[in-house]
Amino acid sequence: MKHTIVVMGLWLTLTIALVGCSPRNNASRVSNCAVKITQGIYGRVFWVGGNQMPGLVKKEKIKEKKDLGGNPVPREVWVYPLMQTNELNKSDGLYQKPATAPLAKTTADKDGCFQLSLAPGKYSIFTLEKDGLFANIFDGKGNVHPVEVKSNNITEVNININYKAAY
Repeated sequence: MKHTIVVMGLWLTLTIALVGCSPRNNASRVSNCAVKITQGIYGRVFWVGGNQMPGLVKKEKIKEKKDLGGNPVPREVWVYPLMQTNELNKSDGLYQKPATAPLAKTTADKDGCFQLSLAPGKYSIFTLEKDGLFANIFDGKGNVHPVEVKSNNITEVNININYKAAY
């Protein structure tokens, strides 16, 4: 009897922990955006620019730096089939648009929030900038901002646009 109670207590603790890690739970999400899709990607887009080097900051400057991680921005988010760096041309930190059209597009709102229903598969994610497409995440296989969508799952994708930042 005692053993059964202990096992049930451990099971309940594990269940609560796993439910708390669900991407639909605000506490586990970086994006804090309402998610209405059941399969695809969601997240936020942030602009990071200027000097990001650590250093002393005067008290009057602290109020100006709202978020060292960047400020949310509206941007078009473009989704292509998984692409490799050798398939794209890059100039000044941005990629030229590929010859093929994106599979899907959406626009992040003023808070940087976006979501997009996608079929299961592997994709490359970009933001549309004035002079090209931006992506800054790569895997060890040369894939550009790789994201995998699995059946009946949503994947959080947060994008830091930082091609004008100095580190």
